[in-house]
Amino acid sequence: MTRLAAQWRLPMGMEKAWPEELRPADPFSGDEGLADPASYEQYCAWVRPSLLDADHFRTLDDAFLDTYFKVLAGELPWGSTDEMAHELVIDHPLRHDKRPSRPSIAPLADDVLCDLTEDWVPGLGVVAPPRVVGPWSMLDLPRRVRIASGASMACTPLFPPSIRPMSRPCRTKPKAAPEVRSALIAVLRSPAMVWTPTPDGGLEALMPLARRSRPEGPVAGVPDAPAVVGRVVALVDGGWFLSCGLPLSSVPDAAVLTRRMVLEYRRLRRHDRRMTWEDLLRDRGELVARTACEWLWMNAPDQVMSTWERWAEGWSAAPRVVPPRNKRVQKA
Repeated sequence: MTRLAAQWRLPMGMEKAWPEELRPADPFSGDEGLADPASYEQYCAWVRPSLLDADHFRTLDDAFLDTYFKVLAGELPWGSTDEMAHELVIDHPLRHDKRPSRPSIAPLADDVLCDLTEDWVPGLGVVAPPRVVGPWSMLDLPRRVRIASGASMACTPLFPPSIRPMSRPCRTKPKAAPEVRSALIAVLRSPAMVWTPTPDGGLEALMPLARRSRPEGPVAGVPDAPAVVGRVVALVDGGWFLSCGLPLSSVPDAAVLTRRMVLEYRRLRRHDRRMTWEDLLRDRGELVARTACEWLWMNAPDQVMSTWERWAEGWSAAPRVVPPRNKRVQKA
């Protein structure tokens, strides 16, 4: 069954938090910049026999978090968390999801996905670009890039304890149309990834990915670019389409992307050691995109904005029937 809530929980204190820059060395981070102590009970539930007592576990978990933030700040080298991760039993090999992709009845345009997300996150236009494109959000971005950023945040748990914006149109009344709900769940079940085009019109994953999450055949809606970040969603008729797509002017370093996501995988596995690699890519799609965009900022910045501007030229939101909005949101 598809979970409409994440396997891990955001710190409840976020609901009363004052906006401030917690990580000056990583100013575009989202909730991954918050301290999130893990539960000793969860450790005991999945590590048997439990090799750590409660005090030792808490010391190790706190040390892991502290080192995690220092690695991202550039104060410690990559790999500094390895020993603590081994003791916490969160360093085992990538565990892939064996379930097939969830097909959608019909494609869902990114502007519809962004619109539905903004119903529940009124500040999406401010929140999404920094978390998706990182330092590029400081520039005058084309509207289409901002829409892609907003759509990317639909599957990210933004509401404590672990609620995704895309789950609201699926559960609240009046519910979105069946084809929209089908597409929302299909987008959620599709891992975010950096892809490179293939000669046959398909896409190849730049990082490890379960076989069943890889598209077989041409993918609709792929921008003309050396690489693209987004979610490839299956259709019931056997086709595929790209959701939350954002073109990249150069192919990022796969090792850098994988290294960053593996570190995040270990951090979240502290809360649920059953988490698969694909679960991480579903929940942290904005981190996949931001890591790629930060790599471009540092290594190949020249063509990024021109690529996005060409992609946005002549584009406008196609006429469509907008799914019904939640009445409570309209009154707010």
